[in-house]
Amino acid sequence: MACSALPLQIAENNLTHCHYVSLHCRKDGEIRIALQEAPASESYHCPLCQAPCYWIPLGEGGTLRPLPFWNRIQDSHSFREADRRLWLDLKRRQVQA
Repeated sequence: MACSALPLQIAENNLTHCHYVSLHCRKDGEIRIALQEAPASESYHCPLCQAPCYWIPLGEGGTLRPLPFWNRIQDSHSFREADRRLWLDLKRRQVQA
């Protein structure tokens, strides 16, 4: 679908126009948020811990869900856990040698 067709598709499907943004919180990892308007400042508060975080735009779209809503992306935590396991395994091998 072309970008110029987006407002028409939103109206035809009874969706609410929204801006999708991604922010990275030091405590909670990556969080994606749908907002009625794009944030006006450089930072936006994390919906979990309220810490100010930098955000990047992901795009515009439409939703049936009430705004704002957010999803925490679990991959950022699983990568951290995989990194931790790698170092623990390396340390265990060095102790055994």
